[in-house]
Amino acid sequence: MPRGPIPEAFHDLLESTAFAFVSTLGAKGEPHVNPVWFLWNSSHIQISLMPGTQKYLNLMRDPRISVAIAHPANPYRYLEVRGRIGPTEHDTNDAVFNAISTKYTGGVFSLEEARTNRFVGTVEVERYTFQDSQGIPSAT
Repeated sequence: MPRGPIPEAFHDLLESTAFAFVSTLGAKGEPHVNPVWFLWNSSHIQISLMPGTQKYLNLMRDPRISVAIAHPANPYRYLEVRGRIGPTEHDTNDAVFNAISTKYTGGVFSLEEARTNRFVGTVEVERYTFQDSQGIPSAT
């Protein structure tokens, strides 16, 4: 698996409205996978985390994370990132969550009550794998 920053060839996928499938590890090592909205800030993948959720609890105990994103129109083109969630920060005024929801819905939208306590999880990339648009695995 290559290390280092995510190749620029996949930035369009990271800026798209494709869902990310986030995998964390449960207390006994069992995988826990959820589709999530995410934000690409030109260098990192960011997700919104709410205390008390299984994803949050898993990441606070074990920061290892895997994120898989398939191109919506061509699922044979995908990116998988493995790494760790860096130190979480409180999402002041829901700034990151609002940017994420605007990316996906065109406005601020949440199923939770207003002023929900949220944190920002930033994925620190350690490795990545991908498959190109022709369906041929690559690792440059």
